This record gives sequence, C-alpha cells and structure tokens, in this order.
Amino acid sequence: MIVVFFMAATIWAIGVAMKTPRQARLIMIGLLFLGVLAIHIILPDGHPLREGTGGSAALWLLHWRRAAGWPFSTRAGSATSA
Repeated sequence: MIVVFFMAATIWAIGVAMKTPRQARLIMIGLLFLGVLAIHIILPDGHPLREGTGGSAALWLLHWRRAAGWPFSTRAGSATSA
C-alpha cells in the first residue's frame, strides 16, 4: 500500500513541477486508483501483486471514500448542512 501512496505522491509532485493543472493530476491519481481496484478484482486471492497492495479492494474503497470527503455514517444528522 505504501508503494501506491508513494506513486500517487510522485504523480502529484511531478505534476506540480511541470505545472500540470490540478484536474489533470487528480485524473491521473484516479486512474492509479482504478488500476489498483482492477488488480483486486481481476487477480485471484493470494497473488503477490494483490497482496502487495493490501490484499483487499475494501480497504481501497474506504480510503477513496474518505479522500472524496464522503461521510462514513449515513445516519440522519451526521452530515453537516449549511
């Protein structure tokens, strides 16, 4: 997992250095995320690449949900409203 986070940070840093628009950097990191999810969906349990990226797609979906700012709870009143 750390390698994937390092790859995302590298994409971001190189994008900043090259003055790439923020949206393009977010798209590239989104494609990296989709690649990791594809690994977890396509490869069988126990595959080294799958194990090296956490072993489960569920953890990645939780990370993505948190990064997107979506609340973990759907109870009434848990989300802030303006």
